[in-house]
Order: sequence, then structure tokens, then C-alpha cells
Amino acid sequence: MFVKFFSIAFLMLLILCPAKAEYRVFVLKIEEPTTKSSRQFLSTLDPEQYQTIFPLGPNQKISYVDTWRCLGRTDFYTPLCDKLKPAATAEGPNSRQPASVAPNSPK
Repeated sequence: MFVKFFSIAFLMLLILCPAKAEYRVFVLKIEEPTTKSSRQFLSTLDPEQYQTIFPLGPNQKISYVDTWRCLGRTDFYTPLCDKLKPAATAEGPNSRQPASVAPNSPK
């Protein structure tokens, strides 16, 4: 009885709590020093993973320029999310006040 109750409760918990997914987007840069050319592109692979799957030429170097986190899934060729820009306040990004001070309270 005890095991059956907790088995049903565990199954209900799995059914009622949907899984959440997230991934990281990288802006990768491949440089060719001999021809002084480079290219940048978006990928969900970091530089080490990319090199493992897509071998580079002997003179090519790979690095990442930028990265950010995205919520959601990437299956079925879903487009990668855009990088969010930080929200600036009306007074400016460095205008913080202590939590005890209300924004429009008399001083």
C-alpha cells in the first residue's frame, strides 16, 4: 500500500511537471592566418565540440566571440534565439538606489 501510493504520487508529479530545456548559443569565429580571412557564424556547439564534429584545416583556428543562454528546445530546426540586450532604466544603467528607498519618495 505504501509503495503503491508513492509510485502513483511520483507518476503524477512527472506528468504534472513539464520538463524545461535550455541551450547556449555561441558566435564562433574561424580564422585562416595564411590568407588572413575569417568567418563568423552561430552554433549551439562550443569551439571544442565544433572541432570534434567538423575538423578544421591545419592552419585554421577557432574561437568564440560571444555566447548567451536561451530557453526552449532546438529540435525540428527551430531558429536559435537572439541575444537579449540589457534593459536600460530611464535614469541610466548606473542609477541604483538602496532597496529601502522608494523610487519616487521624498528625501
